[in-house]
Amino acid sequence: MNKQEYKYIRNLAWDLLIDANISQLPVDINSIATLYNLQHLVDSSKSLYDNTLFISECILKIFGMTNPKFTKYLAVRILAPMIVLKELDIKSAEEISNLSGLPLDLAKQRFERFKMLLKRNAFETSHLETVVLSQFRKWLNNH
Repeated sequence: MNKQEYKYIRNLAWDLLIDANISQLPVDINSIATLYNLQHLVDSSKSLYDNTLFISECILKIFGMTNPKFTKYLAVRILAPMIVLKELDIKSAEEISNLSGLPLDLAKQRFERFKMLLKRNAFETSHLETVVLSQFRKWLNNH
């Protein structure tokens, strides 16, 4: 994935969280699916991650993007937005997994990325990211 594609997927995840008015973890994937009239595709017998992966795939197809790697990247960024993890002062991959519904192997990858972003102080650099943070603020204050 090149830098342009990465930014597109990251911004799309933020846009989806904002447009669906997501304000807490775990994410309500039905709210995101409803934005594209896909709520009938959410299967209550499947995990949150599996449902998010499928809804992400459908949304990306709408935008003409069919790379399966993009689907996983979008699903992970929807379920575990970094700015929210930072505000929660996450200490482990297990915490990410428990809060977000990500499988542990993906939560471990997300935690490694999180630590790197902390070192670089790479947070709140985008308007979209600050909007996501403001939506989560009440939940964060009570968590």
